[in-house]
Amino acid sequence: MVAPFRGRQRKEGPLEAWCAKWARDRQIPVAKLTECTGMPDRIFFTPGGRPIVPEFKRPDGKGTRSPAQEWYILRLKEL
Repeated sequence: MVAPFRGRQRKEGPLEAWCAKWARDRQIPVAKLTECTGMPDRIFFTPGGRPIVPEFKRPDGKGTRSPAQEWYILRLKEL
């Protein structure tokens, strides 16, 4: 499987979709988090149930985090 975000890709959507498909293909549970502004984009559960909650940003490095995203990052790190 070749990642679609190589080269000049400027949006996070294809990267996020590719990672979710990669996880599902390996039977790793994944869900999109859409309930609240600032929440991480997805949640993945590794074998053993440990969650991974990535916030995807543009592959070209130009994405920035909002104040709400910074708030959630701090709260999640405290857990």
